[in-house]
Amino acid sequence: MHGTVRFEGADAVLLERVRSLCLAYPEAVEVEQFGLPWFKAGKRPFLVFGHQRDDPQIAFALSRDDQEALVAMAPDRFFPTPYLHQHGWTSLRIADDPDWPTIERLTDDAYRKVALQRMLKTLD
Repeated sequence: MHGTVRFEGADAVLLERVRSLCLAYPEAVEVEQFGLPWFKAGKRPFLVFGHQRDDPQIAFALSRDDQEALVAMAPDRFFPTPYLHQHGWTSLRIADDPDWPTIERLTDDAYRKVALQRMLKTLD
């Protein structure tokens, strides 16, 4: 992928870890959209890596209920993803010490939300 947004230093390392996590799922692919890396289960996106005000963030395709719960629980870390929030997309601000168990769980939730049954059968 050769996106218009360049990630360097710690952000590049973070993206590599997110990439390896996402691409481990059945039929997961990475594409560039709007200059950012989007990860899809087949044709349906489940995660986007990007920035907001120079802070790295990860956006997850979640349910509206999950979005509301996460934003209410930790509004300093979670927020409705701009332009996609009405579909349940929720963004996580990444701190200097990323919470990898949470990132892994939300990635799994997002993948399972959009993946086809045949993809899910290979997981279970």
